[in-house]
Amino acid sequence: MVFNASVFRVLIATPSDLTEERDVIERCILQWTTKNAHHDGIVLLPIRWENSYSPTMSAAPQDALNAQFAHHCDMVIGSFWTRMGTPTRDYEGGAEEEIDWYISNNKPTMIYFSDKLVAPSQLVHEQHEKLEAYKRKLFKKGLCGTYSTLDQLEIKLGNHLDISMRNTKVVPKVDTQAIKRELQQGARSGSPVVKPPSSRSKLYLKRHTDRSFIICGPCMLSETELTALGGQYISLGREKWAWNFGNKRLEQVAEALHIDAQIRT
Repeated sequence: MVFNASVFRVLIATPSDLTEERDVIERCILQWTTKNAHHDGIVLLPIRWENSYSPTMSAAPQDALNAQFAHHCDMVIGSFWTRMGTPTRDYEGGAEEEIDWYISNNKPTMIYFSDKLVAPSQLVHEQHEKLEAYKRKLFKKGLCGTYSTLDQLEIKLGNHLDISMRNTKVVPKVDTQAIKRELQQGARSGSPVVKPPSSRSKLYLKRHTDRSFIICGPCMLSETELTALGGQYISLGREKWAWNFGNKRLEQVAEALHIDAQIRT
């Protein structure tokens, strides 16, 4: 069934020694989308540099990655183990530069550090010392996660994504000028889409499922507006239909309808 959703691009930022972790992070993102997209109206789209860049000689490597996709995502998930990565012009590694940009721009940032064992022969001490300094810096600045196995990372990240997205509000972009034009056109043409509410009936929101609600009563919003707010026109049975919204849309829908953000049972 087709449904409307806001796409939330999630950048995966790690040095090159964490190939398996990148796969785990991508899998967690896709699993969250599979479980929640329909009800929450949000799709998490994993962005990996391997699949998101095109060759260019117009800029330095990290500058090109930033311009092509790294600075166009909505959230970043980073992970480190033994190294900082390949140095860029101003940072010890590309992942550090990407993460710093998200922190500076107040975008959701989730960072993990691996406690997996590593053979001494594989450890580059200069890289490890820089990583430990970076780790101390971030632990002072905010909350970071740790893991000892890939299974542990998958469990923790899955839980953390649920918590993070539960507290994330995605406000739909609405062309207010287009809406005004449609309202005016509807009023002139006598379209039944726009009609004043009856003084005998009240507009309110009613619970439909544990994760969604419907609009009850005469609604003055057009189909375009309701769709832009993430609404789906669903059948309630017995030839009854209603506009249905995920609970995360409550405040935006209530504001558009000029009613209290309350859901009746």
